[in-house]
Amino acid sequence: MKQIDYKRYTDDELLDVERHINQVAFPERYKQLQDEIKRRQALGIFNVPPELPPKELNNTYWRNNEIIFEFTSISKSWRITFIATYLLVNIAVLALIIPN
Repeated sequence: MKQIDYKRYTDDELLDVERHINQVAFPERYKQLQDEIKRRQALGIFNVPPELPPKELNNTYWRNNEIIFEFTSISKSWRITFIATYLLVNIAVLALIIPN
């Protein structure tokens, strides 16, 4: 397999490769990529642009086309209100669709 020199890549290019690399098909390349990112972070020379959050942040909320709501900082009463409203809206939509 052809060796890739990730040291020549810019920070933006590394992030782009990280988002698009097939980790299963190319585990060695993915490890090299992660090693280079960690090396740059340790040296303090890895600059993540604010408009491009790390991959982990993107995957926190969208995994396998699922929407995940996090209620960590919201009070219990707001959680219950949100869930009740969500259920009522879905029931109302179903009630309108099913008779047709």
